[in-house]
Amino acid sequence: MEQEPASAGKAVIEHYRRSVLAAHDFRSVSPWGSKERRAEIVSARAEAGDIFILRGDWIGEFLDELAAFPHGSHDDQVDALSAGYGYLAGKQDLPIMALTSITRPSPWHIPSVTDAWPSP
Repeated sequence: MEQEPASAGKAVIEHYRRSVLAAHDFRSVSPWGSKERRAEIVSARAEAGDIFILRGDWIGEFLDELAAFPHGSHDDQVDALSAGYGYLAGKQDLPIMALTSITRPSPWHIPSVTDAWPSP
């Protein structure tokens, strides 16, 4: 969970650590740079065709928020995407699937369950 820089951010993290998610592997992360800069990295990967989105009822609101960023009224999902990508990109022990052989018409292509995925 992203820790806000003010002292209230520390209190929120401590509340989640002790009360809400005590039985889980919970960590806080401190954001670096501006929201816009963190989102630029994910945007570049999406434009390169390296990010795929699965279908779901939430997809419309998610894509609307991405399209409106940074001038939209909400940015929580953009922040979560940027933070999640940053965290996972820094993990060297995660299995990575080679997706270079897949051609997508758009970086925001929504694959269906019938789309062929390469073997890991």
